[in-house]
Amino acid sequence: EDGVLTKWNGKLISVDEKDADGNYVIPNHEEALKMLNEDYKPGIEALMSEVIGYSEIELNGVRADVRTKETNLGNLIADGMLHAAKKIDPTVVMALQNGGGIRDSINEGDVTLGEVLTVLPFNNDLVTVKMTGAEIISALENGVSKTPSADGRFPHLAGARFDYDSKKPEGSRVVRVQILENGKYVNIVPSKYYMVA
Repeated sequence: EDGVLTKWNGKLISVDEKDADGNYVIPNHEEALKMLNEDYKPGIEALMSEVIGYSEIELNGVRADVRTKETNLGNLIADGMLHAAKKIDPTVVMALQNGGGIRDSINEGDVTLGEVLTVLPFNNDLVTVKMTGAEIISALENGVSKTPSADGRFPHLAGARFDYDSKKPEGSRVVRVQILENGKYVNIVPSKYYMVA
């Protein structure tokens, strides 16, 4: 009576739950559905079908692949991140994208905005951070800590490369990290600072 909840009774009902006849337990709200289909959906569909590029090959975003190994799509995303970050801060030397953030492949041919939004649906912001070489190594150790199991933390890089041994114990799998400097890969210096996207 005074706005204080004293008892309640409820359960979670999935929006996808159906009854014995196959009908949704929570029916569509007809006015809202009409508004969605007439006012919003046409504009979204037009935006999603907008061609923004072209690929001569299939770009591999298969979940089992991007979470266990380097792929051409993971490389493209990391390269794009590094390119964009360098426009803002030319001191950025590398970019890192986790495999779990890559959600689909892109077929050969025209690339639509809808495909890109399906591949990268999380509206993440591109950020840069100053890290020591030791912190980068630690991040890469975390990234390969679950290999060979498929895990979203698997790292895709641009401006750097690394070698790891998945048979070694977690925390000691990374055997070499190199940063691309002046067109050559050089060993990372644990005490040195690097700008990372």
